[in-house]
Amino acid sequence: MRATPTAVSVGGGLVALALLARAAGAAAPAPRVAPPAVDSALYAVRIDGVLVGRAREIVERDAHTVRSRSTTSLRVSRAGRVLRMTIASAETTDAVEGLLAAGASVAAGATAMRVWVRRVGDTLVVHETTAGVTRRRRVVWPPGALASTLAEDRMAAWLARGGADSLSLEVLDVLEARVQRVVWRRRGIDTLDVAGRRVPTTIVSRTVDGARAAASVEHWDAEGRLWRSRTRQMGLAVELERMAPGEAGRLGPAGELDVVRRTRIECDGCDAIPARWHRVRLRVPLAPGVGAPGGLDGAGQRRVGAGEGYAVVECTRGASAAAPRSGPDAHRRWLRPDRDVQCDAPRIRAVADSLRRGRDARRFVEAAVWWVDRAIVRKGYGEGFASALDVLRTRAGDCTEHSVLLAALLRAGGVPARPVAGLVWTGSGFGGHMWVEAVLEGRWRALDALDPGLAHPHLRLAEVPPGRGLTALADAFARVGSGPVRVLEVSPR
Repeated sequence: MRATPTAVSVGGGLVALALLARAAGAAAPAPRVAPPAVDSALYAVRIDGVLVGRAREIVERDAHTVRSRSTTSLRVSRAGRVLRMTIASAETTDAVEGLLAAGASVAAGATAMRVWVRRVGDTLVVHETTAGVTRRRRVVWPPGALASTLAEDRMAAWLARGGADSLSLEVLDVLEARVQRVVWRRRGIDTLDVAGRRVPTTIVSRTVDGARAAASVEHWDAEGRLWRSRTRQMGLAVELERMAPGEAGRLGPAGELDVVRRTRIECDGCDAIPARWHRVRLRVPLAPGVGAPGGLDGAGQRRVGAGEGYAVVECTRGASAAAPRSGPDAHRRWLRPDRDVQCDAPRIRAVADSLRRGRDARRFVEAAVWWVDRAIVRKGYGEGFASALDVLRTRAGDCTEHSVLLAALLRAGGVPARPVAGLVWTGSGFGGHMWVEAVLEGRWRALDALDPGLAHPHLRLAEVPPGRGLTALADAFARVGSGPVRVLEVSPR
């Protein structure tokens, strides 16, 4: 029997993994002490109070160079399936030249991804490896941009001297090999009780790339050490907490938390949606300060209203959205390969060519959707976030794996395609989901290889930019507020 989003949608599992990947990367370098010095820090990672992993960071400093490395190990349950995830990073900086080189890797299930960057003047040379294939590209290193270690040094100095209420820096995100603007704002002071020791801290909010809502709320001490970082997403409280020396023994084994069940969003009135629904109007809760994100408009969906803390969205089954061209290359970005969607790989192209042969664009797209549905025979939560080539090899995965493989086949066949993140009705609530939008006859159309007939209402939140799978999903789902989705109106076919 073919699995449906009820059984196989990402269901929020990837949401937590994406958020943990970002939280793990936020662990600050160890104390700012006079060189030469070697220091280490241990952090506990919790979701809703349940220990799901730990992170360790080591920082080595001499008169000119700072080297840092960190490893985070996580374990969560997704609908009863245990998934282990390991995130590692390293960075080398020079007091004069700044960033010299940095790298990061993520391993989850049977898949792994690695990124390594080297700075050459005002350019970053990037090497990204997925499914054994390495891609090389160059990106601009903006004037004033900082490696994360030096950014944390700047922040420590800002906290120590007082004065300005905020600090804004351009900081390298190694995992995505891009520079992002990070803004810290003072929110007050607090004293933490850590193993019976009182630790005075400054509370700051951390916002990334102009988001209206804070990505996290953090506690820093006077020496520039991060003691606690907290954020909420789809109802989950995610916490990174620094352990005092000698506390490692009290952590015990990592617990298991079912992130699929914990992130399910209730829906008032969804039981009344008929199997042959045509249009449904939903009231969607938004996170505080988010406003109505533009990502709510897309194929088969449009925002028709908004208020404080919510938006009203109309979903129409099988509808499309205009795909305007601002120039001859308007859709070219959705035809190019990236580290998750390797549409130029010979194995991907061979499948696409066989599906495209003798078919026009519309029939090719339909054939690709059904081919992916049948090809992924092990539908489930065993993978973290696999690339298209990984999926073609393992024939396993949930909605993210179905989406990247479908997008790769469509691009290889000459059809612009982009993964999108959002929610899907699972029969017992709304869960996190990913599907694809493709351009056919000048319009974006929604496609779902897990639900080819789009039988379940899909609620789009955002497109997933090329190569930004994990953190883009975290950003999209951070827009969802607490409380249920409400059905305002239903029209049957």
